[in-house]
Order: sequence, then C-alpha cells, then structure tokens
Amino acid sequence: MGISILSGCCTTFGSGAFLFGGQLVTFYKFAVMITSTVTISFVVAMFLFGSIMHAIGPQNGFGDFKCPSKLKKKQ
Repeated sequence: MGISILSGCCTTFGSGAFLFGGQLVTFYKFAVMITSTVTISFVVAMFLFGSIMHAIGPQNGFGDFKCPSKLKKKQ
C-alpha cells in the first residue's frame, strides 16, 4: 500500500514541479497548490495517520474477522 501512495506522490509532485517553470502567474499558483497538497497529504498518510491509529485504534482483537466455521456452536 505504501509503494502505491509513494508512486502517486512522486508522479503528481513531478507534474506540479514542471508548472513552476511557466511564465503565467496562474501556472505558478497552481504549481504551489498541487505540490503543497501532495506533500502535506503524503506526510499525513505516512506518519500522522499511522501514529493516531496506533494510539487510539482498536485493542485486544476488536474488529478481527472470525472464520465462519469457528462461529458454529459446538453440538
């Protein structure tokens, strides 16, 4: 999952970086918007979200999927 997020970040950041070379102010502002959004999103997805889920996420097996055959009552 992480490699997909990293690849998307690199390609989007790279396409936004090319807009910094444009002559129009619109291109520059769009480049700032794209690159800052991608950078902040990557940092949140890779570091902050994982830390928050580790701190306040499910504990003691809550949310685990059980095998249907083990859910049957013993006869």
